[in-house]
Amino acid sequence: NTIWNAKLHPVVVQNHNKNDKDTSTTMTTFRHGELFSWVTCLQRQSKDKVLPQHAMESLMVWKDLPRLSLSRIRDMADAVEEFKYRHDIKVGVQLKKEQYMNNIRSVLLERRHEELQFAVILDDIVTMSPSDAGMDEFLLDVMAVMDDVIQEGIQQSRYDISSRTLMVMSLLLADIVQLMTVSQEEQLLLDHVSHDNNHNHDVDHDIDILRSSTSTTPAKLEAFENLKSYRNYLVFHGEKNPSSSSSSSSSS
Repeated sequence: NTIWNAKLHPVVVQNHNKNDKDTSTTMTTFRHGELFSWVTCLQRQSKDKVLPQHAMESLMVWKDLPRLSLSRIRDMADAVEEFKYRHDIKVGVQLKKEQYMNNIRSVLLERRHEELQFAVILDDIVTMSPSDAGMDEFLLDVMAVMDDVIQEGIQQSRYDISSRTLMVMSLLLADIVQLMTVSQEEQLLLDHVSHDNNHNHDVDHDIDILRSSTSTTPAKLEAFENLKSYRNYLVFHGEKNPSSSSSSSSSS
């Protein structure tokens, strides 16, 4: 018997009928990922050791479930339907992201008294692997939307909109900082920048320009661009102009 023909892959049904044999009771105490905890235990311990109780229980659940081989799965699979299913998910996710960013833009520009929810972004940050390069792409797109709102508010002298958006962005970045693990190299960079008197003086100066009632619109826009560059320098660890796949599309 080969791996190709071995019945290793359990059939897991999300909604179990209580009348079904055993699976209705045994599966309620197990999440899908725990079905193979016995395999993980076998990989981590020596062969002469007995599996712990929880691993033995997961093994029994796995044995009780109907199982398929790779060859049977191949025969049952519908490549066309699978492609359509995956394509629809991709299109649906992109549509939801666009709706999400359009909502952020409209809430801010229309001065609507609604709380902006960033849990979906924070969840993305939490689930990022340490090996993932750069910042989350979705976050880049959302920040680009807020950057556009800030600039639009300044250009139209609707400074309350720009101020609110800057505050919202600040709170979002503060939440992200609480979630992220900073490497020693990145911490050294942040410490260096935070103690850089030239940088700090420039930031204070740009903030004063934005706050001043006598500053011209071009001066305010230039000050914001300086602050945005400084933000990117911190958030993206020295990369002042991080690329974003849809930073320009957010304004459309």
